[in-house]
Amino acid sequence: MNTWNDGPVFDLTSIVNRNQLHTLGISDNYLYILLGFVSILICFWLIRPLVRFMVLLNWEDLITYLIGGVMLFSSLLLIVYSDGNEEKGQGDQLSYLVLGFVLFGGCLCSLKVIKTMAKNMKKNIGS
Repeated sequence: MNTWNDGPVFDLTSIVNRNQLHTLGISDNYLYILLGFVSILICFWLIRPLVRFMVLLNWEDLITYLIGGVMLFSSLLLIVYSDGNEEKGQGDQLSYLVLGFVLFGGCLCSLKVIKTMAKNMKKNIGS
């Protein structure tokens, strides 16, 4: 169950025919740049309404958690896998760190929802 795949993380041959693009002078590096650009563009369009909703609800703590979580997770990945010499226990340690991160986020989100519901109920009762 704890086996690691030593192959490439993402293979572009399943999406495009690289041989045809190489004849045009487009290398794999350009394809990865384009893939990164398109993927962040899609994420931007999908996440923007969620962020606007959280800003309207004054959930700055949750936005801070999400941004901090992305930065923390990416730095943890760089630290754990920077040397390219993966040990068997490093993946397990990273999974427990991520689990702690997710549990904190679940608690934070639950508290924010409860606070918002309490505030709205108080506002409706007072009217």
